[in-house]
Amino acid sequence: MTEKSSTQSGTEDRGSTDLKKKNLVPMYLQEIPCGGRVLRLKEPLVLRPLLSESGHLLSLEYDELQIDVFAPTREALWAELLEQVRMLWIEYGEAEESELSPPALRFREVLRSRIVLG
Repeated sequence: MTEKSSTQSGTEDRGSTDLKKKNLVPMYLQEIPCGGRVLRLKEPLVLRPLLSESGHLLSLEYDELQIDVFAPTREALWAELLEQVRMLWIEYGEAEESELSPPALRFREVLRSRIVLG
């Protein structure tokens, strides 16, 4: 019985490792639906999910575009990523220059250099 238990445990660990590997496969982002329009990245982003120390959350970071999202599943992480890019575009990409501080203006230019509205 001890051998059977250790075999089952080994299988679960392998399955868990396979699931972790699947969740950490890179995500490719090029188009984001945004209020009936589409935001298109000039060059696709390749984002590699990271697993939190607790193993319960996945996260994505991309400093240049101030992307920092986390979620418990890969599907939820994708949804959070799309929502954050939409929010950044609306808040900075579409903002009038007069509404933004100098750092926000610089970020607006970064967004506009990487994203086109389709």
